[in-house]
Amino acid sequence: MGLRDMISRTFAAKPEHAPPVAEPVDELASACSLFSKLSATGDIGCITFSAGAAQIELKDGRRYHFDAGDRSARMYTVPLTGTFESKETELLRRLIQPGQVCVDVGASFGWYTVLLSRLVGASGRVCAFEPIPHTFSVLSRNISLNGCDNVTLETCALADAAGERDLYLPDCGVSGSLELHPYDSSYESIRCRIETLDWYCKETGVERVDFIKADIEGAEWLLLKGGEEAIRRWQPLLLLEVQAHSATLFGYSTAAIFNWLKERGYSAYFVSAEGELVAVAADTEPLPDYNFLFVPDGKKLPGRVPRP
Repeated sequence: MGLRDMISRTFAAKPEHAPPVAEPVDELASACSLFSKLSATGDIGCITFSAGAAQIELKDGRRYHFDAGDRSARMYTVPLTGTFESKETELLRRLIQPGQVCVDVGASFGWYTVLLSRLVGASGRVCAFEPIPHTFSVLSRNISLNGCDNVTLETCALADAAGERDLYLPDCGVSGSLELHPYDSSYESIRCRIETLDWYCKETGVERVDFIKADIEGAEWLLLKGGEEAIRRWQPLLLLEVQAHSATLFGYSTAAIFNWLKERGYSAYFVSAEGELVAVAADTEPLPDYNFLFVPDGKKLPGRVPRP
C-alpha cells in the first residue's frame, strides 16, 4: 500500500474529520448563537442540556425543566424569553410580601407557584392545585428543582361543590377544562376529584389567604362560589383569567364575575402595556380575554407597575 492510500484510509477512519460530523456541529453552533441572543435580550441565565431535555435557569435563579418531547414541559414562552405573562409577573413582585399565604389554582408547570414560593419566603405558604396527572408531574419536578419547601401540591381541582367530574384534555394544547370546548375535535377525558376552597382551608388548617391566582379555563366563577367564605373572611387579592368563550361554556357571562366580586367589596383592574393599573367597570361588556386583578376596596396598590 502506498503512502497516499495509507493516509487516505487513516483520515477516513477518524470520525472527527468525517463529513457527517459537520452538520450536527453546525447545529450546535447555531444553538449557541441562539442562546447568546436569548440571554442577551431576555431573562434566561443558563441552559443545561441532557438527552432529550434541558434545564432552564433564569437570571433570578429560578429553574424549570424543559422536555422537547413533552408538551406539558415546553412552558409556553419561557424557553425563548425566560418569562411568562411578564406584566403579571412584575405586578406580583410588587404585591406579594414575605409571610403571606398564596393559592395557585391551575398551577400548570409551576411558573407562578415557584415565583410565589420565593416571594413569600420561608415564613409564607403556597398551596398549588393541578388536577392533570401528567402536568402535575411536571409541576412536582419544578417544585423539587427549586427547593420550594413552603409549597403544598394538590392533585384535585377546585370548584363550587365536592365530587368528581370529567376533565377534558385537548390534543392540541396543554390546558384542561371541566367543560368540553367546541373547537377541541380531538381530546381525552379523565375523572377528576373536585373540592371547594372553603373545605380545603378548613380541612388543612389554612388560617388565612392573602392572594389567589386562578387560570382554570372558565371555572373561575365556580372557584369563587366554592371559596365564598374564605373570600369574605380574608379578602385576598385575586388574579383571575377571564375569557368570554370559556365562561359561556359554564353558563355565565364575564360580567357575572365582576358583578359578583363588586357585591363583595372588590374593584377590578388590568395592567396596561405601559405598566399602569387601570380600573375596569363591573358592567363592561364585552370584555377582552385577559388576566384581571381584583382588589378589596380600600386596599392601597402601587399605581404603576414597572415594565420588565
